[in-house]
Amino acid sequence: MKILFAIKDLSSTDMLGIMYLSSMVKKDGHEVDIVDLDYQEIAKKIENYKPAIIGYSIATHNRKIYLEINRQIKRDFKIYSVFGGPHPTYFPDMIDEEGVDAICIGEGEYAFADFINTFQRGGDIAKVENWWVKQSGNIYKNPVRQLIEDLDTVPFPDRGLFDIPGRERQNTQSFISSRGCAFSCTFCFNHALNNMYKHKGRVVRVRSVDNFLDEIRDATKRYKLDFVNFLDNVFIWTEKWGEEFADKYSKEIAVPFFCCVQPRQLNETIIKELKRAGCITVGMGVESGDDYLLQEILKKKVTRDKVLQVARMVKQSGIKLITYNMLGLPASSLEKELGTLKLNIEIKPDYAGSTIYDPMPGTELADIAKNMGLLNEKATDDMDGVHSVLTFKNVADKKKRENLSKLFPVAVEFPFLMPLVKSLISLPFTGLYSYVYRLWEGYCTHYRLYPRKMTWKAFIKNIYYHLHHDRA
Repeated sequence: MKILFAIKDLSSTDMLGIMYLSSMVKKDGHEVDIVDLDYQEIAKKIENYKPAIIGYSIATHNRKIYLEINRQIKRDFKIYSVFGGPHPTYFPDMIDEEGVDAICIGEGEYAFADFINTFQRGGDIAKVENWWVKQSGNIYKNPVRQLIEDLDTVPFPDRGLFDIPGRERQNTQSFISSRGCAFSCTFCFNHALNNMYKHKGRVVRVRSVDNFLDEIRDATKRYKLDFVNFLDNVFIWTEKWGEEFADKYSKEIAVPFFCCVQPRQLNETIIKELKRAGCITVGMGVESGDDYLLQEILKKKVTRDKVLQVARMVKQSGIKLITYNMLGLPASSLEKELGTLKLNIEIKPDYAGSTIYDPMPGTELADIAKNMGLLNEKATDDMDGVHSVLTFKNVADKKKRENLSKLFPVAVEFPFLMPLVKSLISLPFTGLYSYVYRLWEGYCTHYRLYPRKMTWKAFIKNIYYHLHHDRA
């Protein structure tokens, strides 16, 4: 049976989730292809490829464009549509949307393979675990199955699926060594996922080092890798795993890499193993420089001093540091956010990322915002990553914090600009500041954070992407 996945920004996006799904069903003899999320492109592909199923993996912020294009496709073609990813998992009521035939909730590999095989043989797809199915005017809601206990049993992702004309940067590939998160930050969906899978397996599961390295070796045979991204929520959960990984990776693969770390979990030993393995850059969530916000509102269970201590250890090791910060938080203020800026200036990261807070529906922090009277029910539909949807004390205060989020990285890099920045945030130039933000982000990405070989053509495309990439 033929399956087609439609993907937004196909030429610049790697989607490990879809690669894993492809591997799972290909081993059962099914065919899989991909196409850019454009009506004309999808229509042409359907006419030539003739898939039985079209699939989409969607997040909350991009759901509208996916649903709209799917509605057009369903009106013009007889094809079965399925949705997976974060949005259907946390908001399964999207099954009610026009054109949506079925949604997959939670961990998808075995659930997807089960569904496709049942669909092909004409079985009862309305009874497949992890799936909500619309059928004959009814909606069948099935529970999630057990979490995959042994991640080594999952086939390696189908990277060849994304080997298509026009794609750049194939010499950078992404991998993931673990699943799940032990932390319960209020702005994140992990607590909801953990509740969904309560009594259905361990939350955090980690692949064996050998299995993980085997996948990377396979990729080095296909591509001339010069850089690797590890996409785990937290890379290296235990010192024992980290020591084995550093020993083997540094000797057998030795490709520079990026990973994410958590200040609450990171220590000198793990930093040492990251450095020994060949880590070039880490990303770390700082979020705020205010202890009340960190502990009571975000529930990160970490203090400002701890964040500063861990960040300094990373910098002293010679590993480059990216910090992630959120402005416009509930219970915050312009003064507190300037405090977050000052903390980053103390840290001296190689790049200080900042966003205006988006209250993702279903998260504890969004509920906190509602209870504080800062968020109405429909406001989240307007989230764009630039403008806050929270209710501030006045328009001027809101504009200052939006502007600060865009000037934040430059102010951290050049702290002598602080007096000027305090004046600039009062001016109505949010659009201009967004371009400044994206240009600086593009420059740091190429020249500082990821030492990768890139043609001038690819570099120009990279800058263009940072200038024009949006949340849709």
